[in-house]
Amino acid sequence: MFPISPHHYGMTLLNSVYGGSGYLGTVVSVIDMETLYQQFAASLDVDHLGYVAVKDAQGTLIMHPDSRMTGFNYRRDIEDFGEMPQYESLDNMLVRQYRYEEGSAIYQSFSGGILPPDKEIASFSRMNLGGTSWYISAVMPYQQAVRLETVNLKRFGLLFTAVILVLGASGMIIYSLLRNRQKLKLETKYLKEINSTLEELHRSREEARHYQKLTTIGTLAGGIAHEFNNLLTPIIGYSEFLREQMGKDSEFYEDIEEIHKAGTRAKEIVEQILPSAARRRMWWNLPPSLWTL
Repeated sequence: MFPISPHHYGMTLLNSVYGGSGYLGTVVSVIDMETLYQQFAASLDVDHLGYVAVKDAQGTLIMHPDSRMTGFNYRRDIEDFGEMPQYESLDNMLVRQYRYEEGSAIYQSFSGGILPPDKEIASFSRMNLGGTSWYISAVMPYQQAVRLETVNLKRFGLLFTAVILVLGASGMIIYSLLRNRQKLKLETKYLKEINSTLEELHRSREEARHYQKLTTIGTLAGGIAHEFNNLLTPIIGYSEFLREQMGKDSEFYEDIEEIHKAGTRAKEIVEQILPSAARRRMWWNLPPSLWTL
């Protein structure tokens, strides 16, 4: 690099050219450092509060947003720089910057050596290219960095609170869904029990209706059997009387005998029906659950 003016630097790039007969010459390219800075470094926005500066291996500022600082070297241009206590933190930052590839440091910065100082924070990184080292620093007022950190922490706190609220709401929704599910299970069980009760009631009604039908049929059958028995009594009695009066020599004796036999047989059938009807009436008076016994 070489100074174009007191606060303006340039950089030369040399490239030797060789041909069939050997060395032909050197191509020299000159780059304006101010143009290079404006194109690549100045566009790096440090939240509208800081700036980016570039130093060479000797600590000379070769790129800076304030052109008056270009070419300035703290150790070279400030007499007794390492001995003055107000520059101690700045000197420690420079030592750290030249010792490590990258890092950050907090220091007191003086504008032209006039008090009071400004507390600044710098994050730096070293770039090595062809044996040449440049030190690139992003500088920001410390209070502004703290403010940004505070703002970021508040944003993080709001985000964290929002996440907690969302998780809490999700938990409440899940709890409500589980509770509703449990409630639905209980309601389903209750409905099943009601349905079972209704089915049992329906069966009981059907059994009661069947019981009533059987009772009616039994009563009707018993009454018919008694009436039929009352009709058979005179038939049998008169057939016996006629059979005895006519004797076996009568031509109608066999006919009357058949009437008597038929009446007797019918009476036997009625006598069989009457006890059965009586038993049925006795069973029907029992509870339906004991009918099978």
